Amino acid sequence: MDSKPQQKSNQRFSTPRLSTSNDEFQGPHSYLPSLSVNGTVDLPLRPNNGAASAEAATRKDKIVAEVDQQLNDTMAVVSSPIRSFGIGCKSTIAPGREMFMYAKSTQLIKDIQDRGYTTVRMTCGTLEKVFGYIGHLQKQNDFLKAKLTNGLSNRQSIVTLRPPPLGLPAKTFTLFPKLPLEVRLIIWKLALYNPRTISVDTIIPRPLLSPIYTQPLTNLRFVCHESRAEALKVQIALNKVSVGDKTIFISPSVDVLWLSAWGISDDEWILVFKILHKTLAHNRLPKIAVNLELWDRLMSGNNTRSRFLDAVAAFRTEEIVIVMGGLSAFGSPDLILRDPRGKPRAVLHTNFISRFRQLPANVTWDELNQTLLMEITNNKLLRFEVRQRMREAGLNPDHANYRGRFNEVSHWGFRSVHFMEATTYATMKRQ
Repeated sequence: MDSKPQQKSNQRFSTPRLSTSNDEFQGPHSYLPSLSVNGTVDLPLRPNNGAASAEAATRKDKIVAEVDQQLNDTMAVVSSPIRSFGIGCKSTIAPGREMFMYAKSTQLIKDIQDRGYTTVRMTCGTLEKVFGYIGHLQKQNDFLKAKLTNGLSNRQSIVTLRPPPLGLPAKTFTLFPKLPLEVRLIIWKLALYNPRTISVDTIIPRPLLSPIYTQPLTNLRFVCHESRAEALKVQIALNKVSVGDKTIFISPSVDVLWLSAWGISDDEWILVFKILHKTLAHNRLPKIAVNLELWDRLMSGNNTRSRFLDAVAAFRTEEIVIVMGGLSAFGSPDLILRDPRGKPRAVLHTNFISRFRQLPANVTWDELNQTLLMEITNNKLLRFEVRQRMREAGLNPDHANYRGRFNEVSHWGFRSVHFMEATTYATMKRQ
């Protein structure tokens, strides 16, 4: 057999496979790749007859022994690889390690075959393309996985429903009649103690000077027998009914009466309260609301301040609500009073704030409410002192000539003054 040196430029790598006939490792073209042993080039083995087979077996044993010897020498010289072995054609291999890598790859292939897998011959170029395709598929898989994850996250954020704004009435609850009676009664009681705002407008001049009342739409007296029975326990008639008038019912402990009278002077406001005394079915209104502009006018003058507070205190009022903004909501069936938005100095007029010099620059609504209540308390104490001095001087502070400027103030029972913003359910829903 002629020996021909192999050309490295045309060398092809094939996964060796174990022959089932003679236990020979076969490479490309069904022969064992040539091995460099002692600087010589060995010829490929071709088993053609019995003698040749015996010679090939002897030579195979010799080659295996030399491979083991070179493997041991390589392991002794190179204790750790310079770089990991790669199958690709462009991989660089440390000098003197060809035999070591060949033996390792041969053993790896043999282990794979023992597990039942089939090996195929493949060129280095094809192998590089396969690895390239695998890397490309891995990138596509990572991209689709990231896109799917982001898509699920965005979808969850889209389908997440925002809770309805607080204060908006519920639309329907068809399962309510199926609830136990005790639970339904609790719900009716809670609904009755939900604060309502009733608008009272007085127009002067007007026949009989009777006020115009506007109450919210949610009147539990006319829903069903259960709600009516509960409403009768806490609601009372607000106005005296005459022919053609409508009875307005109020829960004194929670409902607010918003008073208004357009186009009248400060002195005529006393007439408004006299009209209310005549038309109301009772004289107890724990909560009364007035416009901010009216409060500022009546509380700024020395004469009107005392008369205004006397008239309000006559209803045994404990809480005064100063309404600002949204005056167009006055008289609306879905009127509602809410906590003011924004800071006091940004919402209120400068002239109103300037009356209280002791207020800090960043005053809060609670601080302003306490300041207004303190103003009323100081007026009450001042009235006591003035009446005492008048008696000491031999004067009657209750004389008609004083037009009520120095009346008794022991009945004043104001406990709180606070600001609120007027709006409607429809406006809150749009916002």
